[in-house]
Amino acid sequence: MSAVRDWLKETVATVLGCNPAEVTDDSYLLGDIAADSLDLQEFVASAEDRFQITIEDAELVDIETVGQAVTLIESKVAPE
Repeated sequence: MSAVRDWLKETVATVLGCNPAEVTDDSYLLGDIAADSLDLQEFVASAEDRFQITIEDAELVDIETVGQAVTLIESKVAPE
């Protein structure tokens, strides 16, 4: 499992008060895990701070699942 995936699942679980094991790549952010638009903004701000990246609003339009969010973040993180 990737560091981004682990971090995002833990962050989602912490913010929403759920078990990280319940957060899967296929979990819909606005459906399955009951995040709202403010939660999504918190996830974005946290990812930007944690990984020193910028995520534009236009990039979020098609992001529906945790897996899609992981892919977006990973695409912006410089290889170590």
